[in-house]
Amino acid sequence: MKKVLLIYVVLIAAIAIWWLVAENENSNNGDKPPKEKALTVSKHSSEFNESVEKLLGNYYNTTESFVKGDMAAIDQNINKLKTALDGLNLDELKKDTAGIYDNAVFMKESTRGSVEQLLSDPDLQAKRKSFNQLSDNFLHLINSVNDTGQFYWMECMTAFGEGSSGFWLSSKEKSENPYGQKDCGSVRKTINVPKK
Repeated sequence: MKKVLLIYVVLIAAIAIWWLVAENENSNNGDKPPKEKALTVSKHSSEFNESVEKLLGNYYNTTESFVKGDMAAIDQNINKLKTALDGLNLDELKKDTAGIYDNAVFMKESTRGSVEQLLSDPDLQAKRKSFNQLSDNFLHLINSVNDTGQFYWMECMTAFGEGSSGFWLSSKEKSENPYGQKDCGSVRKTINVPKK
């Protein structure tokens, strides 16, 4: 009888201890602020990152000009993009391995060629086709030079007719279509940088 009583006492004590520990953890969790996202540390200098941010800002402004169909704003913003592209000094990437510098130089030149083509196009539809090519080159350039942030590679599957997609880079999951169609655009790929 004493053994049975002892087992009950130990069991009741164990339940009481478990309940106190669980209650203490719950009350502590209520006091804790939510965890913040870890800061992303770039391996590039602040000057380099600022020039990449400027480049992205000019690209997004150009995209917005296409959404509005404003030819004057398109030319103005694409010229700003060209200036920001020329100001992107890639020398800092020479210390990286795996051919990152060579790839970035190639993509910078390809993007510059797309910018020149877009500037010479005579009408909005031609400019939109060139913007599609520019966006493809720009995506590869940004993947080469940027190591912070998250981006969305957007697609409108009928930008240039049935089965002919148009693409653009966006900082948001919901983005207006620069190719003239309303409600045509979805995330094709999410680009998380740095890669995990």
